[in-house]
Amino acid sequence: MKKTLFPLPLILTLLVSCDFDERTITDPAEMVEKGINLANRRSYLRSKPLLEKAVRLLDEQPTSTLQLEAYSSLVGTQIGLGEFSSAVGRIEAARKLAKKLADFRAEAGLAVAEGDLFAAVGDLSKSISAYATAKQLSATFGDHDRALNVDLRAARTLLWNGRVLEADEAYQSLLQSEQSNNTPAIRAETLLGVGRVFRLRNQLVESTNSLAQALERADPSDQPILRSRILHELGLVQLSRQAVTVAIEHYRDGVNVLRRARERRDYEVLLLFRIGEAYTRLGRSGDAQKYFTDAMDIAKILGDRVAENYLLLWIVKANYASMTPVQRKQSIPRLLQSYEQIAKHFQECGHRTGEGLAYYEFGVALQQAGELERARDAFQNAVRVQALSRWDFLDVELHQPYLESFGVTETKQEWFDALANSLIVLNRPVEALRVVELARLRSQNARLENVEIQFRHPQLKSRANDLRAELYSLRLRAKESSAKLGNQMLRGGESDAAHTQPRFLEIALGGFRQTAEAVIAQHLNYAPLFPTDQVPLNDVQQFIPRGAVVVEYILAHDRLAIIAITRSQMIVKFSSVGRDSLLRLVHSYQQLLNDPSVFAAEANAADVPAMTRFSILSTTLYDALIRPLDELHEKNLVVVANEAFGSFPFHALERQDRNTVRYVIEARSVDYISSLASLKFRTTTTSRIRDIVAFGNPTGKQWSVDYELRDVRSFFKNARINIGLETSWNNVRSATGDVLQISTEFTEPKATTPLGGINLSNGLMVEESETVPFEKLMEQTPSAVVVLSNQSSQGLALQSIHALVIRMNGTADVFLNCWSADRKSAKFFSEFFYTHLSNGLAPGDAYRQALINLLHTREVSHPHSWAQFFHFGIG
Repeated sequence: MKKTLFPLPLILTLLVSCDFDERTITDPAEMVEKGINLANRRSYLRSKPLLEKAVRLLDEQPTSTLQLEAYSSLVGTQIGLGEFSSAVGRIEAARKLAKKLADFRAEAGLAVAEGDLFAAVGDLSKSISAYATAKQLSATFGDHDRALNVDLRAARTLLWNGRVLEADEAYQSLLQSEQSNNTPAIRAETLLGVGRVFRLRNQLVESTNSLAQALERADPSDQPILRSRILHELGLVQLSRQAVTVAIEHYRDGVNVLRRARERRDYEVLLLFRIGEAYTRLGRSGDAQKYFTDAMDIAKILGDRVAENYLLLWIVKANYASMTPVQRKQSIPRLLQSYEQIAKHFQECGHRTGEGLAYYEFGVALQQAGELERARDAFQNAVRVQALSRWDFLDVELHQPYLESFGVTETKQEWFDALANSLIVLNRPVEALRVVELARLRSQNARLENVEIQFRHPQLKSRANDLRAELYSLRLRAKESSAKLGNQMLRGGESDAAHTQPRFLEIALGGFRQTAEAVIAQHLNYAPLFPTDQVPLNDVQQFIPRGAVVVEYILAHDRLAIIAITRSQMIVKFSSVGRDSLLRLVHSYQQLLNDPSVFAAEANAADVPAMTRFSILSTTLYDALIRPLDELHEKNLVVVANEAFGSFPFHALERQDRNTVRYVIEARSVDYISSLASLKFRTTTTSRIRDIVAFGNPTGKQWSVDYELRDVRSFFKNARINIGLETSWNNVRSATGDVLQISTEFTEPKATTPLGGINLSNGLMVEESETVPFEKLMEQTPSAVVVLSNQSSQGLALQSIHALVIRMNGTADVFLNCWSADRKSAKFFSEFFYTHLSNGLAPGDAYRQALINLLHTREVSHPHSWAQFFHFGIG
């Protein structure tokens, strides 16, 4: 589910008293003035008809600043009402007026509104781009206050969308910029953001200091809302310290601030929920229920149906927790009935995430009661609504905390895993495979939703682009419908129309899927780009090479299910390790893998415990993940990427038998694929590698990369090596060969480049580079083999999603490093890999032999150095 933000606080307290009769106003200027006053008081339903009438009258007159003011004000009102589709068109019309009148300040204001709108619908890339435009216009004409406010909006948008690193950079820049301006409110808001960043990084002392400074600068009389938000954040810091009672005091102080000011009861609801949540941690279910109930009553008055239903769900859980074991057993029928009713309530308010969560909790309760078939049906319902839940409107600040409290992730992977596991329990492994594959496709679709894709196939290009544009339009309408249904105060007289919208959208999406599936049928590689319920696994086994076993991992609460698929059979194995325990082991292993005390060549006595722990983790994880497959004698292990594991190197685990320890890669090949369906991708292959083209060192500063790439000519004398200025995007885009290698810095994803970027030469100046969005590699004619060597010191930019994009384009084998160990390992890997390729080995075999060579080379023998290299593809 895409996160949405604060231009539209969902809870609007409408002013029911009229201090004038809007229907008697005939002067457009007066209409605009009254409309703006109402909008400033957030009385959008009364503001809208006045501004619409003013726009109609002014459109009949010569273009004027008043006409532009009416258009701009109407844009803000429509965003406030959640009318996103109409607001997009209105912004364009207003922008044309602003350009015609050469009113750059109005144009900057429209760019801010556009940023707010796209933040609301979860399009982070467009939102940040719009804010950047607004800042540029404001700074150009010396409007420094607006520029600072735009920066603050952008920083907050980044933070609430999980872009902590980018948000931190934005807040630090704001702190420096604000020093020359006497703006205590912006200073306090910035310090609040900095404090939140510190908390998310678990730097609790620094967080407390920043928040204390923010509280000093927030005026008690003029900024009660800001003070309550700071107190809320201070409560979260104390909760992270396990100081639950102190956290409750901060939350209560925040509630009292708002009550004295008689403002923002919507935020009061959040703070009351936090108090109830804290009492739950203390095991005081009775107190928790009281605060949940108080919060729910206020949410009901405000018309916030989303918050109301989440609080009702918490009340049910708290009530159940307060019962004795005997009472719990007796109350099961009522508990199940409650979950069903809450699911229905969420459905009525158009909030599919809550509906799915209620079904999921319903399924867990049924499972615990031993009703496995009914549990399967409940999990199935959760998965069914997940497809539309990504298009829910969600006020991140006010509603995201409920999702976090229930552990709901953006992909809702737990729902799929629960359904898949219940199907395995019912001995239906084929259906379970379809469920996990559907989860993967939907997750990939979410990652690629806002990525601009270049379609190379002429017969599909126009159709695919039209489909993506149609999908974006549907997404806007779905968000709009969800916003109106979730808040009774937004609908006014549009109640009936709003209630018909979800059904209409489902029908529209059904028609869209039929068209999308026709495109996918023509070119299966594009399946991750479109939401579809069709999982193309009917004949997938025939695409598994002989001697290979494809492995799918399904995590459940109390065990791990492993489905092993070969060309002729499907076997289910189990490990008695639960989801949480396994992921803790995986996380600890990955932390130690990159800990210098573990991989450094010169160890001392203090490093021995960490090294021992790492070794034990390696063999423990082998026993859980690989040993159940030992009886299968296939030589090639193919792991289907699971986002729960991240970039986990299965090939570097150690098998211990008696006195011998061997890495997995020494016993068998280990390859990775992005999905089961990718086995059927159409890819470019070649029987023998002959033509190599390589690019690297665009700035000319990394001489070792030059030598490494030139060494390729030792194995393929006709290899075309491009370095420095030659490493430009135009040259990369037009390059063709059996193997394409790019050795440069791959930057981590940012708001405006969701897949990160590739540092290349600008083709004009030595030592100067430009960053090209990663997805532009899909413009290339595909090579059979692509090698991506990340030279970034951070080295965390390349993941399975990048391999997927390259393979979608038609490349059979993708090799990349998922972290950056040192230059020696990259140099040795290249040397060994091309040595084995020149000797006629298939790319996958050359990769395996290169890793074996690396682990037997003293300088790079630790897994930290060689386990970073992954192969996506088979053979």
